[in-house]
Amino acid sequence: MLCSRRFLIFMAAGLAPALACILDERFIPLLIVYDVFLCCLLLLDFLTIPGAGALRAERDCPDVVSHGLPLRITLRFFNYSRHPLRVEFNDSPPSSFESETCRGSAVIPAGEAIDVRYEAAPSERGDYEFGDLFCRLYGRLGMAVRSRRLSLSARVSVYPDLAAISRRDYLRAPSVCLRSGTRRLRAMGEGFEFERLRDLVPGDDSRLIDWKSTAKRRKLTCRQYEMERGQNVMIALDCGRLMRQRAGRFSKLDWAVNAALYLAYVAAMKDDHVGLAVFDEEIRALLPPTKGRRQLPQISRCLYRAAASRLESDYSTAFSAISRCLQRRSLIVLFTDIVEPDVSRNLLDHMRMLAPRHLPLCIAMEDENVTGILDRYPEAVDHVYEKAVAVELRRDTAKAIAILERGGGIALTAPPGALSLAAAEKYLSIKARGAL
Repeated sequence: MLCSRRFLIFMAAGLAPALACILDERFIPLLIVYDVFLCCLLLLDFLTIPGAGALRAERDCPDVVSHGLPLRITLRFFNYSRHPLRVEFNDSPPSSFESETCRGSAVIPAGEAIDVRYEAAPSERGDYEFGDLFCRLYGRLGMAVRSRRLSLSARVSVYPDLAAISRRDYLRAPSVCLRSGTRRLRAMGEGFEFERLRDLVPGDDSRLIDWKSTAKRRKLTCRQYEMERGQNVMIALDCGRLMRQRAGRFSKLDWAVNAALYLAYVAAMKDDHVGLAVFDEEIRALLPPTKGRRQLPQISRCLYRAAASRLESDYSTAFSAISRCLQRRSLIVLFTDIVEPDVSRNLLDHMRMLAPRHLPLCIAMEDENVTGILDRYPEAVDHVYEKAVAVELRRDTAKAIAILERGGGIALTAPPGALSLAAAEKYLSIKARGAL
C-alpha cells in the first residue's frame, strides 16, 4: 500500500495540533485522535481498491514500423469492477524509442473500457520489445494507492523508412515533380526510343519540341522518348566506421539505408534489375541484380539488419565480390562518406577500377555543421577560425570528388534529409542521358 499526495496533505495539516502540543499538553489527545482517524481513512480507502482481476489492459501497436516515423500506440483499459477506477499508468517502450507521453492518468467508468493513445518515434533499426505496463490504482477517497504490473510484452521490428515510398511515389502520377533543390524530372524519360507525342509542360527541354506537329495542332507539342529498361543497378552500402557519425536525428548509415531502399524501389518500378551489397570489413549481405518487385522485400530485410562497424571498410573485398556477381555493365551506386583525398584514397582507387567496365556512382552526405559555418557571417575571432577549417574541409571533399570523376566515376553530395530524392534524381538523369 502506498500513500497518495492527498493523504500527505492531510498529514501536513496535522502539524498544527502537533505544534499546539508543544505549548500545551492538553492538545495531545486531539493529535492522537486526528492521526488515528487519518490512518483509519487510509485503511478504509485501501480496502475500496478492487483486486487484481478488476483491471485489464491491452496494447495495440503494429509489428513492423518505419524508422524515424512517429508510431501511434493505443492502451486499452478494462474496468471489471462496479465502481469507477482512477488509474495512473507508465508504459515501457524500448529505450531507443523517443517518447514524452508514455505516462498519464485516466478514470475508467464501471464495467467499461477506454483507450489512451500516445506516440513514440524509433530512432534505430532492429528488433525491440515493449516492456510491462505499470499502473497505480487509487481508492475512492484518493488517499490510498495500490501498484499493479501488467504483463504486456510485445516485439516490434523497426525497418527502414517504408512509408517514404508511399509518400514520394511520384511514379504513379507522371505529372508530379521530384524536387530536391535541383531541377524537375519527369517520371517518363528522355531516352533514345521514341514513344509518343504529347503536350509541352513547364520544365520540358525546348529541344524536344516537334515543330511540325506543333504547326499542325497549333499547340506546343514535344517528343517523348522511353528509357531503356532491364539495366543493372547494384546498390552498395558502406557500413564502416565513417558511417557511425551522427547527422541530425540519425546516423549517416540510417540516412543511407533509407535512401538505398527508396532508390531500389524507383529502379524496380523502372523495370531495371536491382541488387544490393552490404559490407564493412567483410561482406554482410550480397544480392545479385534481379528483375521484379519480388526483390524489394529481400532488399528491405538486408537493409533492416545493416549496422555500422567500428572498423575500416574493406573496399577491395567488397568491389571484387560485386564485380563477380555482375555479368554485364551496371550502375554501381555506393552510399558512403567522402572525406579528404588521403583518407579516401583506398575508396577512390577501387572505384576508379570499376569505371572501364561499370559506371560507379558515389553518393555521400553533406556535413550540415560545415554548411552552417560556411553560410554564417563570422562575428568573432573564433568564427573566423571555424570558417577557415570549414572551407578547408569543403575543399578537400571537392578534391576527392574531382579525383573520382577524372577516373570515369560520378559523385553526388546532398543534405541528409534530401538524400533519397537526390539519389533518385541522379539515377533517372543517368538513364535519361543513356550513360549506362
